[in-house]
Amino acid sequence: MRIGILVIGALLALSPMAAQAAATCEDFKAAMTEGAKQHQAPPPTFRLEHVNSADANNQFFSITMFDDARAAMSCWHGEVETFAADANSAEPMSVLHTMLLAGIGLHGYGLEWRQALQVRDQR
Repeated sequence: MRIGILVIGALLALSPMAAQAAATCEDFKAAMTEGAKQHQAPPPTFRLEHVNSADANNQFFSITMFDDARAAMSCWHGEVETFAADANSAEPMSVLHTMLLAGIGLHGYGLEWRQALQVRDQR
């Protein structure tokens, strides 16, 4: 199913081998906000969902831009550790919104726009 592949692709792209330097969580949030504005999409909302009780520097956020797609990220000591996006259904708009979220998230991680879209579309 294409939706699951997008999530796997986003997670693989965020592996240490895929990026030259990890994005800070604040840079990631700013780049996602800029990407949403550039694509005339709703601005993302980042909501802190969980703080690791053993390490308060390990935090998990939900990212909301669309009602029919969801995204999440984790931050470890101020750097993005993971990013994932998936659709709430197999409806075409849900898949489209997920693809937009994945591209914006990959760009937020530090990939140039063209590279972010290529990585997204390869998966």
